[in-house]
Amino acid sequence: MSSLNDDIINGRGGVKTVLRLAWPSIFDHIMITLVQYADTAMVGFLDKKEAMASVAINMPLIWLINGIIFSTSIAGTVLVARNIGAKKPAEANLAFRQAAILALGLGCLFLVVLQCFGRMIPQALGAEPSYLDHSASYLRVFSWGLIPHSLSVVFNGALRGSGDTRTPMLCNIVTNITNITGNYFLIFSTRIVTFFGLEFTMPGAGWGVAGAAAATALSYLVSGCLATVVLFKKKDSPVRLTLQSSFKPVFTMIRQLFQVGIPTALERMTLSSGQLVFYSLISTLGTTSLAAHHIAINAESFCYLPTWGFSVAATTLVGQCLGAQRADYARRYGNIACLLGVISMTICGLILLLFPEPLMKIFTRDQEVITTGVSLLRIVAIAQPPSALFIVLTGALRGAGDTKWPFYISLFGMWGIRVTFAWFAIKVFGWSIRGVWLGMIIDLSIRGAIFLVRWRTGRWAYALEK
Repeated sequence: MSSLNDDIINGRGGVKTVLRLAWPSIFDHIMITLVQYADTAMVGFLDKKEAMASVAINMPLIWLINGIIFSTSIAGTVLVARNIGAKKPAEANLAFRQAAILALGLGCLFLVVLQCFGRMIPQALGAEPSYLDHSASYLRVFSWGLIPHSLSVVFNGALRGSGDTRTPMLCNIVTNITNITGNYFLIFSTRIVTFFGLEFTMPGAGWGVAGAAAATALSYLVSGCLATVVLFKKKDSPVRLTLQSSFKPVFTMIRQLFQVGIPTALERMTLSSGQLVFYSLISTLGTTSLAAHHIAINAESFCYLPTWGFSVAATTLVGQCLGAQRADYARRYGNIACLLGVISMTICGLILLLFPEPLMKIFTRDQEVITTGVSLLRIVAIAQPPSALFIVLTGALRGAGDTKWPFYISLFGMWGIRVTFAWFAIKVFGWSIRGVWLGMIIDLSIRGAIFLVRWRTGRWAYALEK
């Protein structure tokens, strides 16, 4: 057992241990997020709102797909962490391999669905005729990367559960470099570039929106291959691959993965399907509102990056401590991660409030979109501290295997508050996108409060014993 895992299950380190796990995960999430941001920002330089909208309209579906894949990864992370805490490395490795089987099946399923219905989906979501073809092209090209992407997500999740957050970070750095480089050569046509006063011809495919999707698919392929190579080389880790590794289904372990993963999948489906409806409602307000909403969401997501790192740390820490039968240490680590998350997002909220325009200008040059987006970022700035509560405590509850409550809370918040409020705001009161975002911050604030109440009950410690 590594010194880090020994420190965790013996309650040593406190803030230092949380930060040791969190900082690679923070950087890791920056790299993951930049894959999406790069598509939005670089397509935005085509100077066409339709190009931005063609990517934006697909994002809720992509979040849904990633959310379901992520649920398999979370299930693997939790069971790996639990078994390492209980000093059962063979069971940890078995959980990892069974999660990989499920991920492979999901990748194949989503590839087939997007190839068959790649045009019908954005059309159903409200894509306008001016960019429908681009939206369909983006989905179909993007789908070719989903099989390696599914595997890499589960592989990296298992490594995090084992206490190794640095390797996934390094893998995602390479993934992001591949995506940005691919975007640069595939989105834009051959052009004259000036660099430090020197002019030269930069070759480019000129594929536009399809080029962004191709670059993302290529980066997913690189990520999957890299994660596989890493796992073959990690000889001293409980999470590893060998030529003798068996991938025969073991239904007792798959049942445990389902116990943890299905509520997480339902939670992600609840959030993503709600986002689908939310985006569809906003699309009725026009291309400018849709583009501003999508870009403001991307800009706001910068605030979540540190907090997601603390959430990942909480999952590993709580999981390993409960595996070692130390619920007291699990609670302490969860509290520390939560406090650090609230501090980081309070700072980020101030940045959104004071400097919204520079954030919007990262993604677009359209002044109308920028002006609308600036007002949205100032609205959502006040919801950052309660957002930290539900982000970090979601990770802590998942580490305990208490994945049903995040699903219940997300169902209530997304559909009972956010979507319902948006429908009334647009259809009944005729409000603009700014009014719709008021409902969003109400949702975020109430969710944060409910998560805190659930955490303080302590009942999460017995979730996997039921």
